[in-house]
Amino acid sequence: MKTINFNISKSDVETLLFSLSVLPSIVLEEVNNIQHEINTSCCLSSSEKLIHRNTDFIPNEIRVMYLSLKAVQLINIGELDCDIDTKKDCSKYIFTVNKLIAYFESTFPQYFS
Repeated sequence: MKTINFNISKSDVETLLFSLSVLPSIVLEEVNNIQHEINTSCCLSSSEKLIHRNTDFIPNEIRVMYLSLKAVQLINIGELDCDIDTKKDCSKYIFTVNKLIAYFESTFPQYFS
């Protein structure tokens, strides 16, 4: 399977790790149980790679990182419900999340069409 490399800062890693930890706990009505399991598995594998500074990501890991960032962004703007503590934590990452979403959309547009 093709892997994708990209450069990210320590702050980017911290933000991605946070967003990847939030995504599995969010209930998305349009996501079935099988897709939820795939997303959770990709969250775990992406997090493991980020922790070890391994940036050889497979396309599904890129997609789930983007999805996790979008989820945090939607929480921050009030379009996705979550508990008050999660919302408060998400607000700490608002600027880096927005920067990373723009980066993902410009660098990997083929994965989000």
